[in-house]
Amino acid sequence: YNSDGSPDATFGAHNGVVKVTLPFSFPFSTVDFAQFVDGGKQLVVGSTGFAGGTEVSLALYNLSGSLDRSFGTDGVESFDAGFIPGQMGVDASGRIVISGIQSINGVQKLAVARYLSDGPIDTSFGNGGMIVEASPITGDLQPVDLVVRPDGHVIVLDTGTNAQGTYSLIAGFAPS
Repeated sequence: YNSDGSPDATFGAHNGVVKVTLPFSFPFSTVDFAQFVDGGKQLVVGSTGFAGGTEVSLALYNLSGSLDRSFGTDGVESFDAGFIPGQMGVDASGRIVISGIQSINGVQKLAVARYLSDGPIDTSFGNGGMIVEASPITGDLQPVDLVVRPDGHVIVLDTGTNAQGTYSLIAGFAPS
């Protein structure tokens, strides 16, 4: 937007608006969040829930609003992550870290995935690019924050509720 609040007509192809199209057309596709990265580019994270799980997609947009075609496959990268993304961070090497909640048979688990700076899942992280851990406390979890320390360690803060009340959970993950 311009300083007067009007749309910046130089951004995107529709007078200041970019239509985000995820690489699938299921009815439960959502854009979950966006963050500025790499000199002002916009990284958009979305997800689609379907009968077999959840697919997470990342799309990188240039300052002009066009897709950065050097990222992923023509600007978009998708991965059958099996979790709903909730928070994102970028480490000192430009790798993208996403945390979320995975629910299997009603049991919620913490999930963290790491992507390389150019889009593909980072298979050197966790098990095939992901870490999934059971929560020590049962209940409904919600991602609150994610911090990537300068040494690459990932700190995830979740909050939740159950019959005993409301709680917070802080989890730390090593960089490899």
